[in-house]
Formats: sequence, structure tokens, C-alpha cells
Amino acid sequence: MRHRRGEGPGSSAAGKGHVIRLACVLVLMCGGCSFGIGSAYVGQWRAHDETAFTVCVENEAGECESQQTVITHVPERSYWGLALTYPTIGVAASSRDGDRFAAFRMELSAEFLKGRGERAFGGRAGALLDFGGDATLMSVPVMAVAHYGFSKRFGFYGAAGYSPYSELSFVADEPSLVSHVGWRAVAGLQIVALITRNENRLIWVFEGDRMAANFGDLHYRSWGLTGHLELSF
Repeated sequence: MRHRRGEGPGSSAAGKGHVIRLACVLVLMCGGCSFGIGSAYVGQWRAHDETAFTVCVENEAGECESQQTVITHVPERSYWGLALTYPTIGVAASSRDGDRFAAFRMELSAEFLKGRGERAFGGRAGALLDFGGDATLMSVPVMAVAHYGFSKRFGFYGAAGYSPYSELSFVADEPSLVSHVGWRAVAGLQIVALITRNENRLIWVFEGDRMAANFGDLHYRSWGLTGHLELSF
């Protein structure tokens, strides 16, 4: 599954296809895991109308002639949330000075949010790991995050920030490279799969990202896709 300079294009394509298929299966089957406390899902405290109760209007014979539904307006409210992932998993299409390869991706992170109604803002920090191309990349991005909850079931978020520390370790006996110049941008989708009677939520989270790190004259670039299943209390 590794791609080295000097290998033919056929072996590279076969290796990349194998890694992508394996990562997609893992995302769909287990998808990593995370848990959230507070209001980790943005959208549950939006302003909305809900049915308070339904009454039956009877005629003189005591029969239900019509029904009237009483609707109440629930105002938006303030909230906070904390989400921890350990880890989210997926695949990345990466390059190192033009040498392209597929990588298996993992991320461990913590995210804190504070918001009102359907919007929330916060911060996220963690460790991003790419395994592939004869090397392992470990990056520590620190990002600002913005969430928007479209409904009780769907939410979208974006994040961007700086990577103050990245390390590239090689499989061969080569010294590791350290970078303090890097960045990452993320776009994600939350899909609520289940809401319990206690208002706990089981959420599918899918995320695409673009990251970069400069190790002197060596430039590392990557597009990634990850997913995980979150339990929000």
C-alpha cells in the first residue's frame, strides 16, 4: 500500500484503491466514536413551534365533530457543549513534494462550543495522524469552529486554524522532520440518527478537510475524509 518513487503507475493505483476501499469500509462499520456533553449537537435549542395538545370539539350528541390543535412557540435558548473524539477514522489523498499516495487517517480531538439558538462558536484542538507513503505524519491543529443547526436532525460546521507543531517520521532509518508552519480547514455534516426519550442523541458525523505542513523545502499536502459516530448526552 506504500507508494515509492520508482514504482510503476499500476502498483500505485492498485495500492491507493486498496487503502481507499479499506478506509471506507472501516468508516461505515465502526466510524470511530465520540461522546458529547451539554449541547454538543447544535440545532436542538432553535426557536420552533410544537404541538402542546389536541382537543376534540363535540356536538350535542357527544360526538367528536372537529379537532383543534394548540401550538406553542418555544423560544431559542443559550447553551454550551463539549465533544471528545477517540478517534475519528478515514482516508486521505496526500502528497509529499509531488509524490502522491493514499494514507489511513485518524484524529483525536476536543471541541468546546457556546451558542444560542441554531448557531454556536468555539474552539477545537487535537492530534491528526496520517499513515502512508513510507512515513507517518502527526500534526496538532488548533482551530476556530462555527456550527449551524438546520433542524433537529441536520447540522453543518466549518473550522480553520494553525498547526503550531507537525512531525514527519519515516519508516526507514531517516531522521524525523519537525515543522511549526502548517494550517488546516474543515467542513463537516452532522446527521442525527436517533433521539431517545431522554433527549440523548446518536449522531453520524462526516468531515472533509484540507491540511498542509512545510518542513523546510519539503511540502506536505493532504485532502481527507473521515467519519465517526457520536453519542450526545
